Amino acid sequence: MAYDRVYSGHHVHHFTRKSLELLLADHGLLVERHIDHDAPIGAMDIPVSSKLVDSVLRFGLRMLWFAGRLTRRSYLQTVIVRNAHPA
Repeated sequence: MAYDRVYSGHHVHHFTRKSLELLLADHGLLVERHIDHDAPIGAMDIPVSSKLVDSVLRFGLRMLWFAGRLTRRSYLQTVIVRNAHPA
């Protein structure tokens, strides 16, 4: 279930901080600020019918979000960039 949801066809690519920075640099953009963050746990679509299973899976997500903050490998990234070669 989790693999299918993360690696489904609507996800084009998953980026590490470094791979995203390299991609942007290849297109003439420099990262000025990098923000790691996660989606709200309550907003996560978990397709189960049992409240117990839902609670266990959401607890697992909380632990993953926490580990992501510690390792700087969060679920989502936002970057603020500038043109490396302004006109």
